[in-house]
Amino acid sequence: VGGLIADTTEIVTITGSYNEGNVTSTSGMSGGLLASSKNELTIENSYNTGAISGDTLVGGLVANTEEVVSLTSSYNEGSVTSINGMSAGLIASALKQLTIDTVHNKGTISGNTLAGGLFADTAEVVSISNSYNEGSVTSSNGKSAGLLASSKNELTIENSYNNAAISGSSLAGGLVAETLEVASISNSYNLLGVTSTNGNAGGLVGETTKVLTLSSCYNQGTISADNNAAGLVGVSNSDINYSGIYNTGSVISNNIAGGLFGTLNKNINLL
Repeated sequence: VGGLIADTTEIVTITGSYNEGNVTSTSGMSGGLLASSKNELTIENSYNTGAISGDTLVGGLVANTEEVVSLTSSYNEGSVTSINGMSAGLIASALKQLTIDTVHNKGTISGNTLAGGLFADTAEVVSISNSYNEGSVTSSNGKSAGLLASSKNELTIENSYNNAAISGSSLAGGLVAETLEVASISNSYNLLGVTSTNGNAGGLVGETTKVLTLSSCYNQGTISADNNAAGLVGVSNSDINYSGIYNTGSVISNNIAGGLFGTLNKNINLL
């Protein structure tokens, strides 16, 4: 179910458009503008303010995209709820490249497996610039983050922030819960609390798998986790390159707590 379009297999451009009504799917996916896009998609100067709810994939703007997406100068300010799956302020699941600039979410995000203030799950290269989240994000049984819950390919974030409470079961990050490939975050920050009830939490990133580069980034929120808790990165499984980073938030853990980093399984390198 989509506020404007339910499903499309064609190249689509959405410009200067909006939805202000509630959108609900009792057994499938829901999107404030579009539920499922199977071809190239461009969205600009568009928004949703209605409450969006569904069973599986739920996005404030789009539930699922299967090809290249460009998203600019757009936002969601309605609540987004997924009963059994992923939820995100903008796009729940993106299978191809995402290019994002000047977008935001202010709606409350609630999901089961993955929840992200902007995006829940991305499979290909993602670039996020000049964007922010100000809606609380909760994943009842999985991973949550202020911007992106799970990044499975190269990720670049710049000039972006989270200013809302983040809570996840297994993993939580102020900006990103997990990065599975090379990631770079610059001139970005988290301001409010990040909590993982059963796992790891980081003020910027919950857990990394490949090389992470941090430059001019910080956290001010309280970080709390059952296992690893850290002001910037909860668990690192690869090298971290850094410059100009700091944490001023409290860090609380039942196991391992670090002002900047929790568990480091590889090297940290000052740039």
